[in-house]
Amino acid sequence: WKEVCESVNEDPWGNRYRIVMKRFGQSLPMLSSEMIIQAADSLFPKHPQVMYEEIAATHIPTFTEAELEDVLKRMKTKKSPGPDGIPSEAVITAAKSQPQKVLQAMNHVLLNEDFPSE
Repeated sequence: WKEVCESVNEDPWGNRYRIVMKRFGQSLPMLSSEMIIQAADSLFPKHPQVMYEEIAATHIPTFTEAELEDVLKRMKTKKSPGPDGIPSEAVITAAKSQPQKVLQAMNHVLLNEDFPSE
């Protein structure tokens, strides 16, 4: 044991694990394929697949100017843009100068379910 400790002191950046394993050997039991599968099945049980029913579309209320104003107040500025690459400052400026056009675009996306895939 002293030899192991001395070698670690002599080579502090060396592979300590290798030194210890060389000295004491591998102590982990070998598992058969069946045992591994059994352990994985108990740790990660399979759940039944859930089938969701489609819900009939009802009247979808469109966004209002009050909702747009509320969102604009809560938008954080001076942050990196999201996946669309549009900075929040540009959205705020556009919505304040042309709120009806922004609402029209948002409602078009909502009503036509024209959401971007990315």
